[in-house]
Amino acid sequence: METIDPKTNLLLLTDAMRRLEDRKAHIVLSSEGIITSWSQQAESLLRWTTEEAIGRLLADVAIPPALRLAHTTGLLRWQATAVTVVACKRLFTTALRKDGALISVVVDVQLVQDDLGVRFLGWVHAIGD
Repeated sequence: METIDPKTNLLLLTDAMRRLEDRKAHIVLSSEGIITSWSQQAESLLRWTTEEAIGRLLADVAIPPALRLAHTTGLLRWQATAVTVVACKRLFTTALRKDGALISVVVDVQLVQDDLGVRFLGWVHAIGD
């Protein structure tokens, strides 16, 4: 696995923290796709409480069934090769709310490596907000 040098990692983490403050919702995933952080804004957007979301797979919480295979394949690719096609990108996609409603969203994804390992940080907002 390729590592990120400490100076670059600090810059990425600093930028990530600034972006967390600027965005409406943030979700942090482990490299296995498990939700480790779920903001109050994510609760409002996707209708899952923090307590309900933490510890679950994002695929089971907010990824529509039609997109789950692509999501899971991407995580497996990352685990096997440390290659990702979503980091540092803006994705226009669909998210699944707790009630089953589909919403159009923009997701910005950042990859961060620190003492806890590699994590995916996502900033999500509904299109039209």
